Amino acid sequence: KRLSVFSGGFDLKAVEEVCGDKSLPVEYILDLLSNLMDRSLVSSIRNPGEPIRYHMLETLRQYGSGLFQDKEEFKLKKRHLLYYISIAEKAYRERMKSQAFWLGKLQVEHDNILTALTWSENHDLNRFTWLAGAISWFWTRTKNIYLARQILGKIVSTGKAKSEAKARTLIGYCWSSIGYVDQYAMLIEYVKQSISIWRKLENKNEEAVAYADLAFGYYGFGDDDTGLKNATTAYEIAQIENDPSELLYCMLPVSQGFVNHKKFGEARTMAKRIIVLAERHDNVFALFVGHHNIGDCALMEGKYNE
Repeated sequence: KRLSVFSGGFDLKAVEEVCGDKSLPVEYILDLLSNLMDRSLVSSIRNPGEPIRYHMLETLRQYGSGLFQDKEEFKLKKRHLLYYISIAEKAYRERMKSQAFWLGKLQVEHDNILTALTWSENHDLNRFTWLAGAISWFWTRTKNIYLARQILGKIVSTGKAKSEAKARTLIGYCWSSIGYVDQYAMLIEYVKQSISIWRKLENKNEEAVAYADLAFGYYGFGDDDTGLKNATTAYEIAQIENDPSELLYCMLPVSQGFVNHKKFGEARTMAKRIIVLAERHDNVFALFVGHHNIGDCALMEGKYNE
């Protein structure tokens, strides 16, 4: 019955955190899972280097969900929500330095995260906005752009998000809307609002990252001079804070700005540094941008084989 709260599978830690309590002690859970597997009510998959992941047939999950009393269901779904908020929050904090790992982890848990979002939108609006803000970067780095625009746009339009959640949501919505040229002025204003929030919270690393995002916004708007100015600001703040992963991210719009201004020597030098650091930090987005910018230099110089 309790396992029915999960969607798309679960691992042992998730079951212990969400389902364990005084009436179901954590130390009993592994044996219970084994018994359910023996009866073919739960199946398991193990990929190299990853924890065992368990699955239930959808018909069994729906049956188990129907056994709940209202109060019991509310309590369990809240614990499910809190658990996946903790995962999304850790992923957000480490999105620069362990990006490849978290892209994979969040993809595996995406069904559970969507389930938690759906429930919290109706039962816990503050945590709904917090979870959406924490997961927004993942959506805009994967194939979930439309989903991001749909959910984050709803939050932005209602103004329900507060503080950090608002800053994250605004940036996420802007990235999800990057192809909507007619909205660029509004999107740039949203990024500026995010910068203002991070400044009030005295979070310099996030402020630097937001300035980098603002630079990308101006590039998209066709204002390369203002874009490079904001990219330089981001890079200067990141150098002072000296966090390698944030510094790497803030190098990206600087390199792009050099490309846009046809400063190919500076662009290539920065892009090559980006590639080295991106490989070291396993940052797939930075790796993409570094190679892309070198490719742009070659294209604009007529070096087509390169």
